[in-house]
Amino acid sequence: MLLFAQKEYMNSKFKEFNQFENIEDTNRPWDWDHIYPDSWVYRKEGINQLVRSWINCIGNFRALSYDDNRSENNHLSPMERFENDSKKEESFVKENDLQFWNQIDSTFGRLKENEPEKTKIFLSAVIHRMVNIYEEWFENYYQK
Repeated sequence: MLLFAQKEYMNSKFKEFNQFENIEDTNRPWDWDHIYPDSWVYRKEGINQLVRSWINCIGNFRALSYDDNRSENNHLSPMERFENDSKKEESFVKENDLQFWNQIDSTFGRLKENEPEKTKIFLSAVIHRMVNIYEEWFENYYQK
């Protein structure tokens, strides 16, 4: 589903790679990148359980070239990742989820158990983006 949503990015960046039947293979030229970094949650104490449950959903993943993913590393916040307009479009980020991703800046930090407002912002970003991805598929592929 994510590759369908990011089809323009995939076609422009990886047009010579035509093996989408093998997307699980490690032989692909892109990474599955977490928009809100998994390293900010994985093996950390005091992280909100809702965040742990939603960190690996399609709304928080994007396909990203190895080069771009390595250069961004896990230090950039979602807001910093989308400051560049092309990154936003390439990552299939729409205005309705961008408004929430843009609130997750470098001062936002890890999503702790006792921070319901921050958790709500994260969940809003992830869920809006997930709905956008499924709408893209439904309107452009399922209906045809």
